[in-house]
Amino acid sequence: MKTKTYLIRLKPLGKFFFGGEVNPAAPLYYNQSLNFPQQTGLIGFLRHQLLIQNGLITNGITDWDNADRLIGSKSYRIEDGKFELGALKRISPCLLAKADVILNIQPKDKDFSLKMQKGVSHYHCRRESIPLFSGYDPKQEINIFWDAINENEMFIDEENPGIDKHAIEKGYFKQVWKRFAEKDYAFAFYVEMATLWKDIRNEERLIVFNSKNPVVFGKEQSVFKMSVTETAFPNFNDKEGTQFLLLSDTLAGVEIFDHLQYACSDVGNYRTVFTSNVKNRIFNFNLKNEGKNVRSKSWQLLKRGSVLYATDKNAVHRCLTADKEHLIKAGFNHFITK
Repeated sequence: MKTKTYLIRLKPLGKFFFGGEVNPAAPLYYNQSLNFPQQTGLIGFLRHQLLIQNGLITNGITDWDNADRLIGSKSYRIEDGKFELGALKRISPCLLAKADVILNIQPKDKDFSLKMQKGVSHYHCRRESIPLFSGYDPKQEINIFWDAINENEMFIDEENPGIDKHAIEKGYFKQVWKRFAEKDYAFAFYVEMATLWKDIRNEERLIVFNSKNPVVFGKEQSVFKMSVTETAFPNFNDKEGTQFLLLSDTLAGVEIFDHLQYACSDVGNYRTVFTSNVKNRIFNFNLKNEGKNVRSKSWQLLKRGSVLYATDKNAVHRCLTADKEHLIKAGFNHFITK
């Protein structure tokens, strides 16, 4: 099957809001946007755009059988263990761009140097020397940098009082949106998709996917300009070096730590809402109880920017990639080594 790869830039035309897993400790006061859209949010956006640009949706989907052929019948879930989304073949992690330049995420340990100090520590009942980061202050937050730009300085919080919930519903008193600090910033990602698709009559159709302005995206239907440029998919996931820099949020079992000397890392919760257009030919969030959202399992992922120091690089590579092809296609578990 012939495919094309596109670099897609999403430039916000104002403030934006990306939903994610709510903090269970304080869920009823602040509803705060993430800095980045979730990977499943990007996939849902692409599926929606494919339907619009190929004439299968106006106010609603007009041809359900062909919609299944073009974008697949169900959204992506980690626990399903497969990536079957019709014309969509794979997507990269979400990146940041400034004007025409794609920025490179920097490792969390970029300002530190790892030293192994003689001593005794206990880890899985083993005695080892103690790894220490020279220059690290545990009282200070480790910031993520994109090239020389601090990620925290790229985003501005914009607080809105209240959100429109009915009085009987549990709601939030404040909603915190995001805005880029400079107009040149944009989100960017790569996507590979088929050039043709077969409709229900088994006739080949050309897939249309072009730049568009405006488009809506995100939990609160924020407005963006979308630019689409044909390019090549970048190379990730090499296994040349022993230090693994995570370019995306990454799912790995605890066994990975058996093959690490040390890790400068952080974890975050990930959960998504599952949709299907199988039953009753509507996008039904719950196949048994209409009107209630079906949420995926909650996963703990290593955050982008984390650095893993491998004692066995091949074993670490296996932990990040073996049986995880569907995750990699969805933009998770991407890394480079040095």
